[in-house]
Amino acid sequence: PQRSISNVLWGEVLLYEMTQEEKYKKAADKWAKLLVEGQNEDGSWADTYNPLDKRWAGKASGLYIACYTLPALINYHILTKDEAVGNAIIKAAEYLMANDKYKGYFDSVAYSFWLTGDNKYRAFLEGYLAEFVSWRNEGQDDLHRGIVFDKLYYQRPNEYLYSVPFA
Repeated sequence: PQRSISNVLWGEVLLYEMTQEEKYKKAADKWAKLLVEGQNEDGSWADTYNPLDKRWAGKASGLYIACYTLPALINYHILTKDEAVGNAIIKAAEYLMANDKYKGYFDSVAYSFWLTGDNKYRAFLEGYLAEFVSWRNEGQDDLHRGIVFDKLYYQRPNEYLYSVPFA
């Protein structure tokens, strides 16, 4: 699955950063290239990659794109400054901005602003962050006060704890 490829990419980036061993950088290059080549025209990725027939299949998953693929590509881009990866990040951020209202993809939009300087990303972030904060439960119940979604387990908080600081 797309998220597994992304996890491997991010792991290879971290291993390279820790060890400076070229084998990890080469592996990261391979996985980043696979993701860049597999990106759809609209900026999304299909859910699954089949290495036997080298094809992507399935529908796009905003969750996988926002929470796995983009963080991995951002960390790879920080390391390499690869132009194709930077363009893939921007394209995917555009896709999420247009198609997904409830995911924590502040990082990719902020990174797109950093890469381009285009104030449309900053304006989107400001509006999205304000909207996100407005969803907070203001009730008196200690168990629910401050949560953003209706269910305590709906979405994982770590994705927001990771991505919101970018905004």
